[in-house]
Amino acid sequence: MKKRFLLCATIKLTTFVLLVLLQSQPIFSQNSVIVLYGCSSAGKTSISNELLKTLPGKWIYVASNKFAYPNSPQGNRALWSHVNSKVSAGYSVIVDTHNDNILLKDKENTNLLVVLLHCSLDKLIEHVNKRNTNVDSNTHRNLKRVFKEFCNKYKTVSNNEKHIDSFSIEDLRKQYSLTTYFALKKIKHNFFKEGQTSVRITPCITNYDCIVNTGKLSIIECAKKIKRELGSVNQF
Repeated sequence: MKKRFLLCATIKLTTFVLLVLLQSQPIFSQNSVIVLYGCSSAGKTSISNELLKTLPGKWIYVASNKFAYPNSPQGNRALWSHVNSKVSAGYSVIVDTHNDNILLKDKENTNLLVVLLHCSLDKLIEHVNKRNTNVDSNTHRNLKRVFKEFCNKYKTVSNNEKHIDSFSIEDLRKQYSLTTYFALKKIKHNFFKEGQTSVRITPCITNYDCIVNTGKLSIIECAKKIKRELGSVNQF
């Protein structure tokens, strides 16, 4: 009798522990698409590689800049045609893009997770300068192009509006000793009105599912956050 009681208690405890573990783990459905959207050097490729190592199932990586005219409607259609073919073949896909047009895709599919990878301006400059010291010139990035992307992806908001970051003229002067007069002038022209010394910014796009701050989180932490978000999108 005592043995039977102990056996039942053990089974119940084991079942309880398994249920707790299952509930604490994200549930992933097949054929998901993760769009990692952000400026060049925000960490898209590194985070993609970390996700590919840790996500369950068959995942592949697709970079939008590998398609002809990636910033055009034609390039966007070609990209999504490729992504859809991979999904139909049973794969899940991570899309790496800084193309604003990609987010015009209809998000009716609940397995689509759009992640805005935000990197503060000072950290973005650090990332670019670090990349440009690499021996492999293929990894180098044009700083002017990165600043142009940043200007296209963010806009200023008033003090009482929701924002995700802020910076000042003084911040720019300190950091831009490493960059160019052109970049400083462009940033000031795009974000600062006459007499302003600091600004708050928010993304121009609105149809993203979550924001991951790559300037504050490590690559592993970013990947973990994205996995949790994907689990919440795909839970049933």
